[in-house]
Amino acid sequence: MPRLVTASRGLEGSSDSTWLERAAKYVPGEVVAAFKATYSLLAAVATDEPLRVPLGWLAFAVFLVLTPVYLYKLHLAADASATWDKLRPQLIIATIAFVVWAYALGGPFSMAGQPVVWGGYREWAGGVVLILYTLAVGAYRPS
Repeated sequence: MPRLVTASRGLEGSSDSTWLERAAKYVPGEVVAAFKATYSLLAAVATDEPLRVPLGWLAFAVFLVLTPVYLYKLHLAADASATWDKLRPQLIIATIAFVVWAYALGGPFSMAGQPVVWGGYREWAGGVVLILYTLAVGAYRPS
């Protein structure tokens, strides 16, 4: 299954005909997996290590920037006619999806030794937002 969510094609509708297929394509699975692997390594570092939290946030920032760049290059390799304008909606949705997934997985948000914001990290909230966002974005069909 190609990763690009394509626009509708006349009367036949979209080539990505199901909500579930579109929802799956909007999630940057490769980037989320790389982030999870990186965070798993950081989770093994002692909590008193002073670089642990800053490296966690640095990894989050790098993967956040990497998400649209990686997906753009992936789509460009599959379809040389792909343009930034054509791909923009999917790249934005996927980048937001990365943030949602990173929060749900814990990432630097759940690391001990950092300031508490809005009452601190809530694993259950990440799970709820993850489910709602992933299902909701499947409703979007590019025109």
